[in-house]
Amino acid sequence: MEPFIEESRDVENISNRVKKDGVCIIKNYINKEDLSQVEKEFENILSLKKQRLDKSEKNKCLRENIKNLLEYKTIYSYFVNSFVNEISNKTWDKWEYDYVFIHKDVQNELTNNTNPHFDFDRKLKFYLCVNDMGLKNGCFKILPGKYDLVKEKRKKDRRKNIFTPGHKLYNGTEIKMEEMIPVIANGGDLIIFDTNCIHCGGDKFVDGKNRKVIRLHLK
Repeated sequence: MEPFIEESRDVENISNRVKKDGVCIIKNYINKEDLSQVEKEFENILSLKKQRLDKSEKNKCLRENIKNLLEYKTIYSYFVNSFVNEISNKTWDKWEYDYVFIHKDVQNELTNNTNPHFDFDRKLKFYLCVNDMGLKNGCFKILPGKYDLVKEKRKKDRRKNIFTPGHKLYNGTEIKMEEMIPVIANGGDLIIFDTNCIHCGGDKFVDGKNRKVIRLHLK
């Protein structure tokens, strides 16, 4: 079995993987029939709420409260359910819903996210892949096993969260891009991710490729 992949719905195993590695991929979280409906709802949301999309040159992104997705029953059901609650309870102790982000991306923008980093505010994220995510359409990358390093950097100054020399937020420890591991997944897979795991944006998109992701944040 490839690293970070969990074929079962065993909550204990999944939680342990997230605690140990910072990431776990749940294969086939959505069946093919429901995935088709999710994609329809996904496109419908972006179309109907286009006036509220985050400003971007090419990418489309909507930031939304989970309660405002109630009418999109298939999407809502895959985020608000006992499985997500049990994973969150075992992995995160006290938690609450933050935002849902609905992304249709065609490029990795030149932001801090393209450098190896940890998030200012630690969160648990659930990525629902609406289409395949790989090396040709910007899958993100991680470097597990560095929780102690991140804890040290966060305690010193959580705003110095970048591991790239020369960056204004560089924290004094270099991590090269070639050290980062791509997180590759298929449409219908669910990625559970702790933002204390060092991560960064993926490679350049191949022309014509896009990435469709729905991302739930817990805080």
